[in-house]
Amino acid sequence: MVCASVAEARQVDPSTIGAALLDLEVGEERGTDLAGTLRSSAPGLPIAFLTAAGEGELYEEARSYGPVFDKASQIEQAIGWLCGQK
Repeated sequence: MVCASVAEARQVDPSTIGAALLDLEVGEERGTDLAGTLRSSAPGLPIAFLTAAGEGELYEEARSYGPVFDKASQIEQAIGWLCGQK
């Protein structure tokens, strides 16, 4: 399932997905905020992030949920992670 916005993703029932691969920054919103919402509804849900941003406070927050992959150089690793969550 692919969601075009955080608002759309918030409508998804976490029990219907096996993992979440989120962008670290989604427009005006932070992917970590959505991760928090997902984790509160589904504590065991695997969560990872894609980002083009460098390391920083938001990056470290994301790492508390799961792996963080660089969009430019780690797309294959992110796909491998996602496929391994089935």
